[in-house]
Amino acid sequence: MTKFKTAFKGYDRKEVDAFLHKSNEYQESKIRDLEECIKRLKEENDYLYAKNSEYHRNEERVSGAIVKAMQVKDSMEKELQKKILLEEDRLKIFKTKWMAYAKGLHAADADCVIEDVDGYIHTFEQEFCKQAYRDLDLDQNLTVAEKSYLSEQKRLASLSKGVVGTFEGEKMSAASLLEREERSDTTKGNGFYEE
Repeated sequence: MTKFKTAFKGYDRKEVDAFLHKSNEYQESKIRDLEECIKRLKEENDYLYAKNSEYHRNEERVSGAIVKAMQVKDSMEKELQKKILLEEDRLKIFKTKWMAYAKGLHAADADCVIEDVDGYIHTFEQEFCKQAYRDLDLDQNLTVAEKSYLSEQKRLASLSKGVVGTFEGEKMSAASLLEREERSDTTKGNGFYEE
């Protein structure tokens, strides 16, 4: 606490005025510092508010893009599944027609026709698989059942590629191998061959 000299009828007026002037300057300096601090904090608050708004807009855009991508992915998966099932049905019909045609021919000519048909089927299946992998990136979109189907399709294609095979010591034609394979598939129940 400041002590003032005493004068007649109170404290010395000059000392009191000097103290008040000094105290006033100190308070004004503090007020200016606080006003600058408030101004700086307001600018920083405005900047952060603008950034927050920008981040919020970006978040909405990204979440919208993710939702749209998921919808596109789901529709692509459904479309792919439809295409695969349709192509599977076409291949079965094609194979059935050609097998019936081959069985109707003379026994000596049947093996030759079946070889040609099997070669055509194998080439067609390979081209279809290549196109599907190229267009739709199948490895990421396939379910377990679809992967099993493609694996079975490749296995059957490789089976049909070998025209003559040996089974239990006897030579068999491709048609005989396919008939035996079809009989064993129906006894397994699920239709897929486990390797």
